Amino acid sequence: MKYTYGIYSNDSFKLLVPVLRNGDAMPLTGAAIEAVASCGSVGVAATIIMQDAAAGLIGVVFPAGALAVGVWQLHVRVRIGGETQTVLTAAITVAKAAEVAP
Repeated sequence: MKYTYGIYSNDSFKLLVPVLRNGDAMPLTGAAIEAVASCGSVGVAATIIMQDAAAGLIGVVFPAGALAVGVWQLHVRVRIGGETQTVLTAAITVAKAAEVAP
């Protein structure tokens, strides 16, 4: 399934990703997880937070300002037991934030 998110350039981006196998939570104990957003030739790795390994819940976090204005493609991959699967593909549209006068 493909998702689309919109944020502003000074926003952080946090997403909770459930990992399922055949509709059931996939235990992630011992899994290697990576999340990368790319825009053209630029790639930015997210910080991964294991929310609940037994329930297959991971957090994907980009700090404020990590993603520049543009359209980014986010891919979240899980590697466990020699198998790698992309568990989420999403577009993140980053718009220029309004500037506030000092």
